[in-house]
Amino acid sequence: MSMTGAYPVDQGTPVGMFRTEIGDDVGVQNLVPNQDTAEYVYFSDAGIQALLDANPDNYEAALARAFGSMANKLILEAQDIQVDDIRIKTVEKANLFLQRASTAADRAGQSGADAAFSLVPLVSAGSAGACRPEGTPFPWMSM
Repeated sequence: MSMTGAYPVDQGTPVGMFRTEIGDDVGVQNLVPNQDTAEYVYFSDAGIQALLDANPDNYEAALARAFGSMANKLILEAQDIQVDDIRIKTVEKANLFLQRASTAADRAGQSGADAAFSLVPLVSAGSAGACRPEGTPFPWMSM
């Protein structure tokens, strides 16, 4: 089942850039002559926009979900065909998409962790009993 989207892909828009990033940017066929729409293999423009809206602050998480969805579609259609000495394994393509989904999910989690980490002093420098951190000049915070 193909999905409808704008054709040609406009990389100047968030949907077009995302479509190019995931590789779903080749129109299968024009649906309506003289109109700027085409069928794409994996996502409609509305589907891509929904992914972007669901992950507004984490582009990598949207990529991970897209690659996971693409892998699921390929798994459902997977075939292992052998005729004489020719063998076609569509399962491998699904595995590649799963690897991309995993990598994007790891990067998405890492970017969230980086934003959440910060060093905060628990005692102000002028407090009684305050100890200076190792390696800092004395008196602490007097610069």
